[in-house]
Amino acid sequence: MESSKHIRMIRAGELCEILGVSKVTLWRWERDGHLPPRKKFGPGKAVGWRSTDIDDYLEQLPNADDREAKK
Repeated sequence: MESSKHIRMIRAGELCEILGVSKVTLWRWERDGHLPPRKKFGPGKAVGWRSTDIDDYLEQLPNADDREAKK
């Protein structure tokens, strides 16, 4: 049986820190489809990204070694 991942919501400010970008860049990347879509959570207007979605997104990004190998 696979172990389940702990899922938590990541708000925009925290995601900006994780990715090292501004909120404007974050919104542009989301708008352009470079990030997984935000999810609404809770009864209010709170939105964020599921930690598992961000983990998967980061896993799929090419790293510097991959880019060098393609040259």
